[in-house]
This record gives sequence, C-alpha cells and structure tokens, in this order.
Amino acid sequence: MKKTLSSNPNIRLVQSKQDCGHCDIEHLCISAGMDEDSEEFNEIVKTSDSFDARERIFKRSDTVTSLYVIQSGAAKSQTTNADGRHQVVGFYFPGDLVGIETIAIKKHPCDVFALEKTWLCEVPFEKLEHLCAEHPSLQHEMFMRMGERIYHDEYSCLLRRDETADKRVLSFITELYKKLEGSKYIKGTSIHLPMTKTDLSSYLGLQPETLSRTLKHLQAKGYIVNSASQIEILDFEGINQVVEN
Repeated sequence: MKKTLSSNPNIRLVQSKQDCGHCDIEHLCISAGMDEDSEEFNEIVKTSDSFDARERIFKRSDTVTSLYVIQSGAAKSQTTNADGRHQVVGFYFPGDLVGIETIAIKKHPCDVFALEKTWLCEVPFEKLEHLCAEHPSLQHEMFMRMGERIYHDEYSCLLRRDETADKRVLSFITELYKKLEGSKYIKGTSIHLPMTKTDLSSYLGLQPETLSRTLKHLQAKGYIVNSASQIEILDFEGINQVVEN
C-alpha cells in the first residue's frame, strides 16, 4: 500500500483500503452523522499501518496536529508517577478518539500503547475544523465527545476514588459491556478484555492483589465468572443494584 506522511513520527500511514462509507466502525466514528456527506470526511482521513500489542503509538510530549480514531483494535494511555510507577488513565476501543484533550495544547500528555494489533485513522485538526463549520452534525458529535472526555476527567475518576472495590469493578464491567455491545469483544454475556488485570487495577486505582480478591469475591457472590482475559456477567440485575446504590 502507498505510504503517506503523518504529523506524528510514530504513525506509519498507508493509503486506506476502504472509504469511510464501507468501514466496519462507520456507525461509531465521529463522521457517523454526516450520512451522504461522509465522502468529504473520507477525503481528509489517512489510515495507519498496524501497531502490535505493547507497541507505543504516541509518546508523552509528542507534538500533535491531528486527532486519531481507533479503526480496529484497542489501546491504553498511561502516565508515569513521580516514583516511577505507571498509571493507566484510559482505554480506547474502535470508534474512540485519541488526542481530543490535545486540541488546545498540541502535545500528548500521556504515552499511548496498543493492547493488541491496532489500526488508527488520522484526522488533521485544521481540516476537521473546516468540516465542522460546514456540517453541524459533525460539530455536534465533536461537542459530545469533548463533553464525555471532560466528564471522565473531572468527575468520573474523582467519584471512583470514594467507591468500594466491588462497585469500582462492577461499574467498569457494566459500562464496558454497554460500550462494546455488538462488537467482537462481546459474546453473549461475556466480555473479552484486551488489557491485562494489572492495567485494569491501575486504571481502577486498586492494588493488583485487591483486584484479584475483589474478582474472586464477586464470582463467589454469583455476579460474574472471571477468567484470564474474559469476564462473564451472570447477574445483571444484582450488579445494577450494587452500582446504583
């Protein structure tokens, strides 16, 4: 496939195999509301070559002039604390925007790593801004994505600190199930987890041994069945009662 230049030196871009109108995640992308105008969006998008599991996609402080959409695969963002420990701050799945928080500062605040084989689509800021001015549906979707990110950064993580380990884990499981329903990560009532349990414990603000005990406890209570890379939900109603209380 033909190579093209990216605004980020870590991104290896190739000419897309398909246009946006035939993409498997078109309904999840920021362009979903453009309908017949999606061709205009397609013209500004470039697709990355694949990143392997554990391969770094972005480095902290990298200069950014584009947004990136996860086209296939999954990724995590993480920072390094003063004591050298890694803190996972987010997970990305197909349709998610990577870099929306960089629009103002033009630098990545975190490292981003692929959790499995992953492809991205690059959307240049300047061209996206022009399209948003011409297409209210695209502008609305961008506002919604920004609002979700602000809520996550300012409220969701803060509220989680005061929750029990049971509630943190069950909230994450139910939110992830709803988010990924209909994707390859969901089979029946089971969720495939591309992240490690260590990454998950870091994201939830729990020690790995605490997460392990919590999962065993929730399984003993009949809420879930836990395995190495999969969680099966057994009792949606019971879980919702725990989460909502």
